Amino acid sequence: MHKESKQAHQAHLDSLRGIAAIIIVITHYIGAFFPFAAFANQGSYQQKHLLEEIFFYPPFGLVIAGHLAVCLFFILSGYVLSYNYLGTPGKKIKLLAAIAKRPIRLGGVVLATTILSALLWANNLYYNAQLVEITTSKPWFFDLWRGQFALKYFLINTGSSLFDSADIYNISLWTIQVELYGSILVFLTLILFANFKYRWVVFSILILVFAKSFYQGFFLGMLLADLVKHKPVELSVRLKQTIAVLLGLMFFYLGSYPHYANIEYIKTTVYHWLPADTGYEGGYPMLAALLLFCFICLNDRVKKGLQLPVFKYLGKVSYGVYGVHILVIGSLSSWLFLLCYQQVGYLGAFIIAFAGGLTVIIATGHLITVYVDKPAIRLANYVGNKFVAALQAFFKI
Repeated sequence: MHKESKQAHQAHLDSLRGIAAIIIVITHYIGAFFPFAAFANQGSYQQKHLLEEIFFYPPFGLVIAGHLAVCLFFILSGYVLSYNYLGTPGKKIKLLAAIAKRPIRLGGVVLATTILSALLWANNLYYNAQLVEITTSKPWFFDLWRGQFALKYFLINTGSSLFDSADIYNISLWTIQVELYGSILVFLTLILFANFKYRWVVFSILILVFAKSFYQGFFLGMLLADLVKHKPVELSVRLKQTIAVLLGLMFFYLGSYPHYANIEYIKTTVYHWLPADTGYEGGYPMLAALLLFCFICLNDRVKKGLQLPVFKYLGKVSYGVYGVHILVIGSLSSWLFLLCYQQVGYLGAFIIAFAGGLTVIIATGHLITVYVDKPAIRLANYVGNKFVAALQAFFKI
């Protein structure tokens, strides 16, 4: 979910990534404190407020469209990672270097937040088990950080398979494992087909092959990057505006699809006529993410709006915010809620927990960006340059 090289003319994509990260943060807050709003009547989830029902209808569902935001991450990655290489010959060595760099590029935040989570867990600073007795967020929030922290297994897990096991300590990091493998798929596809005349056919086939997988998003991003970069069809201004309006309307409807709710409840909403997307990791949220991305590609005003300083800042710290947010929800925010619940009531305690937690999430995300993510980028670039030099020397290029 991060770019390998700067593309100033597409800076709005960073902002879009930042907004997606905030939507995921809000989704997880709602899942922890108002679980009915996300999951409906399944598990032990109980409705705490009448307004929870509005999140099952457009456009309010966009506020907690966390699954859509994750799908958008993967489409963004496919787009950004492939854009500079499409239709450009002679970059296979750089693509091989990109594969070598990617685990380092992603691994800094993964390792840092995993260690931070281990410290919180080992010192009994997670309060989710106590919280769910009030919020009824079972099984989702209750199942995190279960049992006693074991240093032995932490060292084994992080030492042998950091990306595969990181979600034990930081549940949000499951997406980074997908991101790593998806990125490698993108680079391998580019090595084989970046300069192939009919590569769009290859991308389209791969989109169908991975239709039930999150990896579909990466190939959707690659296809979109090719279309945007090479513009095989020029659209008139009026036609672009018309298409953008239609895409926007479709997005507002599908973007609020209650993906986490059970199908029985969905049948009672305005989505009752849609076939179930069971078995599809992306499903309707992936389609909604695609609609949003296309809408933005066609709308220059939206692109300009996304370059406002607040959105650019969110994009800058998005990886750090994403990496740390669930740890703060499980520790500080849960503790604040438990501390204030008796004094100010359920809603008041949630507002305090959310405001205090979000402030710490942004601040910590900023620190992680400066002291972990940026050094990881520099290290990855250093390794990549050495890798390129070694390959060039070996092949005498």
